[in-house]
Amino acid sequence: MKESSFPKWLKNAYLNLEQLSVLEENWNGRGAPEINSGILVAAEELFLGIRNRLPLDFPSPAIIPLEDGRLQIEWATRIKYVEIEFLDIYRVNCLLEEFSKVVFNEELLVDDLIMIAAVLKRFADI
Repeated sequence: MKESSFPKWLKNAYLNLEQLSVLEENWNGRGAPEINSGILVAAEELFLGIRNRLPLDFPSPAIIPLEDGRLQIEWATRIKYVEIEFLDIYRVNCLLEEFSKVVFNEELLVDDLIMIAAVLKRFADI
């Protein structure tokens, strides 16, 4: 697959994951472990799996390292917020808020691409 065929949001997400992959133990100055390499791979696979299910102009996510070596992925506007938090390499918690009210909050398998993409599409429908 040519990299030029990647949407901008996906290129940005991969770049962010690459930067997070080199964080060393104690990256936060408080003893945090390195980011779990299995979760980094799972995040890459998640992004690749939802790539064709989202609009090309979908916004780039914020990818946040958590102090226990996991990742949290976020998209936000003034009225909507999506959070995908990796619980481990197999499971995520997916949260969607609209107008500060939770409309979806479920634990999903990382490979439940249909449901994850549906939540992200709802986020995109502003």
